[in-house]
Amino acid sequence: MVFWNTLDGARKIMHLLLLSAFFLILLAGLAPKVYQVPDGVALVLAPAGALVEQIEGDPLDRALEEATGGASVQTQMRDLVTAIKRAKDDSRIEAMVLDLDGMGGAGLSKLQELGQVIDEFKTSGKPVVAMASAYGKESYYLAAHADDVYLHPMGMVILDGYARYRMFYKDALDKLSIDWNVFRAGAYKSFAEPFMRNDMSDEDRASSKEWLDSLWGSYRQGVVEARGISMEELDGYVNDYVPRLTAVKGDTAKVALEGKIVDGLMSRIEFSDHMKEIVGVNDEDESFKQIHFLDYLDALNGTEKVGHGKDQVAVIVASGSIVGGEQPPGTIGSDSTSRLIRRAAEDEKVKAVVLRVDSGGGSALASEFIREELLRLQETGKPLVVSMGSVAASGGYWISMSADEIWASPNTITGSIGVIAMFPSVPRALARLGLNVDGVGTAPLSGNFRIDRPLSDDVKAIIQAIVDSGYEDFITKVAEAREMEVSEVDRVGEGRVWIGARAHELGLVDKLGGLQEAVESAASLAELGDYRVRYIEQELDPTDKLLISMLRDAGFLGRAQQRSAAWSAFSVEGVLDKLKHELQSLSQFNDPRGVYMHCFCGDQ
Repeated sequence: MVFWNTLDGARKIMHLLLLSAFFLILLAGLAPKVYQVPDGVALVLAPAGALVEQIEGDPLDRALEEATGGASVQTQMRDLVTAIKRAKDDSRIEAMVLDLDGMGGAGLSKLQELGQVIDEFKTSGKPVVAMASAYGKESYYLAAHADDVYLHPMGMVILDGYARYRMFYKDALDKLSIDWNVFRAGAYKSFAEPFMRNDMSDEDRASSKEWLDSLWGSYRQGVVEARGISMEELDGYVNDYVPRLTAVKGDTAKVALEGKIVDGLMSRIEFSDHMKEIVGVNDEDESFKQIHFLDYLDALNGTEKVGHGKDQVAVIVASGSIVGGEQPPGTIGSDSTSRLIRRAAEDEKVKAVVLRVDSGGGSALASEFIREELLRLQETGKPLVVSMGSVAASGGYWISMSADEIWASPNTITGSIGVIAMFPSVPRALARLGLNVDGVGTAPLSGNFRIDRPLSDDVKAIIQAIVDSGYEDFITKVAEAREMEVSEVDRVGEGRVWIGARAHELGLVDKLGGLQEAVESAASLAELGDYRVRYIEQELDPTDKLLISMLRDAGFLGRAQQRSAAWSAFSVEGVLDKLKHELQSLSQFNDPRGVYMHCFCGDQ
């Protein structure tokens, strides 16, 4: 009896301890951590993963995945921009460090926007220093804007230009006896080519080469101007990399130093000592005095606001593939994005709206649902301005075309005005397994849309008619919105991709500029004086906010790091990541008619 009483007492004590621990964690979550900015620190700009307009996924799901090490790594552009702009005139910030080892991919327009705000920061007289163990073309573009660029002695700088390579599936589909039926309108509409061919078509090759050359030219010009070297010096490094590397017996860091690509070679310890000379020593951990840009934003308690007036310019981010229904951030859902648009339309404080589009498109029907909601917003009298990010093509252009103004970066990838439909059928594959399908129907089309039966000629005619009608509808709507002749739109359509500057010449966009210029233009159209910029986004419920706060303050959510893109090109993991990305893109297609306006043109 004494033994059981002792055991029961121990059990009660254990329950009490566990309950106490739970309440302590709960109280920690209810009392969020207060971040402070010490005097005389360096702002550490350390983008992790891809630079995006909007971080993908449900915030709570991402937090739980990150706590277990499974979340994909991304950095939101406006967090970087806001931190740099606020730090420029903040007397507590004495310098900025570009820690670029964790940076992944980014569109050129994003790099140019960041480069511009870094240059603005430098006008304060505060030094900007870049450091990495390896630079890819994206991270190096930002590094070139620093006053000093340092590289690890075992590091490398790979400037591999822009390319567009895709995986083609036709032989694999033939071996599997799968018939992938493709219907398209537009000679340059190459989205479905991997299912039809084993290589790139001549039309797609010519179109892609044109806009890739334009991107590469802009990239090189930007690096030359920021770095203060000649075009001949940069091209010599890029084009003669192999013989130069051979001459120094494979010393990649030495090649970068001799080519004036970097200013010096430093280990991480040497770099920390160098920064201590600039901003001093952090007494807590003996590193240099610093604050991570996300902690800095938390200390500022909010994103940048323009003005203090009650009138607002709302910014709605449309980033990712366009698909039907409710979708998390980073994907454009016909229902979820439409609801954000309605919120802006119904809010009396919102006087103008900027739709920030960064999308290669997706479902034709979902795109039209969103466009209809935007038209309804315009009926309220509120100006609608579209600001195109790195990509606003195909369905991304469809949701943009009816705006009062369309702004694009000179290097935005846009156009791709075309329509495709795809329907796989697998009767031959089933037959190889000894499975056959037979039956009867009551009407000519009964059973004709089954995946396990061949597509009949009637069904093929129906689908092609829908695709042709969709394309005619596309170019007609563009002609009406852009005040062009249908024949003019057809000439620049056919699924062809254009760079922003060329799209401006062709009349597909109104003005060239970034998000800030688009916001200012929207305010001008609404005749606003003083105003605030407000992002309208999906809202977390209080429980989710509490859980995320608890995970962060308990230390489960750290500052994510990702291997440099310069190194990932040499890893098996990097190759598998690309394959995973392609398969994930395909899995998002949910148009009920199987009709899409999509452009695989965002990854160079």
